[in-house]
Amino acid sequence: GEFLAARAVHVLRRGDKTAWLEVVLDEGRNRHIRRLLAAFDLQVLRLVRVAIGGLLVGDLGKGQWRVLEVSDQQRLGAAAPG
Repeated sequence: GEFLAARAVHVLRRGDKTAWLEVVLDEGRNRHIRRLLAAFDLQVLRLVRVAIGGLLVGDLGKGQWRVLEVSDQQRLGAAAPG
């Protein structure tokens, strides 16, 4: 099998049958979070991306985009491996 890992997982909110988790990945592969949590017999009902490479998504809706500021480009360059 494939090795799946997360850099960090935090419980943000917990209910009787559900919980909100914050999962931090170094690299996301196809259905990575769903397969990772399935290994613990947990089902993912919804995924919300809040950041990419240190850039917060903010108010961007599905399919929306924005022009990167110079500071954003520098932050992405600093976060890139190698």
